[in-house]
Order: sequence, then structure tokens, then C-alpha cells
Amino acid sequence: MPVEYFFPTPIYYDLLKDDDLLVSQTEIFNYLKHLNEHKLLNPWGDTVSTTFKYGEYDQILLSTPKFNDIIKTHCKNFLQAYNITNNFYIKESWINISKKLDFQHFHIHDDFDLSGVYYYQTCGDDGDLVLKNPSLVNRFHVLTSKIDSSIFYKPEVGKLILFPGFLEHAVYHNTTDNERISVTFNVRIER
Repeated sequence: MPVEYFFPTPIYYDLLKDDDLLVSQTEIFNYLKHLNEHKLLNPWGDTVSTTFKYGEYDQILLSTPKFNDIIKTHCKNFLQAYNITNNFYIKESWINISKKLDFQHFHIHDDFDLSGVYYYQTCGDDGDLVLKNPSLVNRFHVLTSKIDSSIFYKPEVGKLILFPGFLEHAVYHNTTDNERISVTFNVRIER
């Protein structure tokens, strides 16, 4: 008799390549050229600089239309894998810049159905994305305590990761001299 595992948490990732990578990198580069340093804030009590402002949606994806279309295609692919055909929209998007020793605390985006990150610039060792197992019971029960309590995603230029907004996540310290730059966004699915 086989053992079956149920209640998985869907996480999507892909590595943009060829034209999609070139278009994305070029549009973000052009956006960053015009990014005014005084727009960068630190609203979360950690050390990452960001264009995110509560109540004001800096829409980098609206300023990068081809990259926006690429992100929407990946969101659609992710949702279709779960037979979700509802319309969706990207509610907010912003830039995160992480310098040496910067990090982000564990947090959730509970007002949103999906959250995503795209790595524009990284050396790969400048802070993993950590996603926590959403089941607290699994962490302590004898039958499931050996199941990973966290999953780690190493940043990579062109990597796109999508996950449910309720999933607790953090970014480990950047221990390098490299500046990691990512685009982050939140998605709502229409009901």
C-alpha cells in the first residue's frame, strides 16, 4: 500500500531566457536609470531599500510594458496549472535593493492571492528567498516533523518565483559586496 502526500502548497518558478530575458533586463535597466535615490525607503523595519510605499503603488510593471506582459503570461500559466481561469490583475509592484548585510524579516502578503519576485541583478550568494511550510502542525508532529519546514530558493538573474500570498517568507542576509536587485509584485484573482 503506497503512502500518499496531500495538501501541497503550489510554488512556481522559471528562468527567463532568450528574448524574454533580454527584454526584461533592458526595460528594468531603463527604469533604474531614472529611479531617483530619494524614492528609496525602508518601511518594513529591516534593511532593504525599496520603492514600496504603503497606500501608494509604485507600479514598475506599468513602466515596463513588455516585462509586465511576460509576468502576466507566467501568472496565467501558474493559474492554469491549477485549472483557475479567472481574470487576475497585478495590484502593485516595486523594486527591492539589498546591499551588504541587508535582509527581510519573515512576513506574508495576506491581502493578495499571489506574490512574486523576479531577480534582475544577483551574484547568487546574496540572500536566499525562504518560504515556510504553512502547516504549523507538520513542524511538531512525529509523523511529519521530518518534512522540510522551509524551502530555499537561491537568487539567479532571470529567475521568477510565484507563490500564494499567505505563504510566510523572508530573505536571508546579503553577506556579499554585491547589490541584489529584484522586482516584487502582488496579484489579485477576480472572484
